[in-house]
Amino acid sequence: MTGRQPDSATGTRTPRLVGTTAALGLVALLALIFTGLQPAAATSDSRLPSTASFRSGAALAGASYNNKLPYESGCGSGAYVITSKAIMGGTASMVYSPRCQTNWIEWWGPKRLIKKKMVPGFQDNAAGQTAWENDVATWSYSRMLYAPGNTKVTGSFYIFPGTQPTSSQWWQVRCGARCDWIHVN
Repeated sequence: MTGRQPDSATGTRTPRLVGTTAALGLVALLALIFTGLQPAAATSDSRLPSTASFRSGAALAGASYNNKLPYESGCGSGAYVITSKAIMGGTASMVYSPRCQTNWIEWWGPKRLIKKKMVPGFQDNAAGQTAWENDVATWSYSRMLYAPGNTKVTGSFYIFPGTQPTSSQWWQVRCGARCDWIHVN
């Protein structure tokens, strides 16, 4: 289908005009994607065809945020804690970025060795997990996973009592439609 009504005088279609229109539409779409702009709100006139809603360029990047650091990637802007738990004198949290549609985990508390990673779904060591982040700090965070909406993700923490890798507590936070904390050992 060319997408153009027949010319009333000749009854023929003009595909050349449609090709030009399609090319201009593609250029406009690419401009939206690469600039991160959003189109104007669609009209509510029911006589017009509905339009697809576009997300910002950051959200369209999706899985390209996997295994990236959240604050260095700009995803920390506007992010919020979706669940947290007091553990070993500090606070462990799962964070969500609406801008990038990603999750990561954070630690706030006494200076400790903290090992952190994110795993897609609820199975430890699943394909697509992030690299471990090992930090000795009062605040630290994991790498991100693209997880729009209620996508299931697991954050794993190994929390050590000090700055050396001695005995630890292993905690997981599993989030989807809700979040559950599990003390693994």
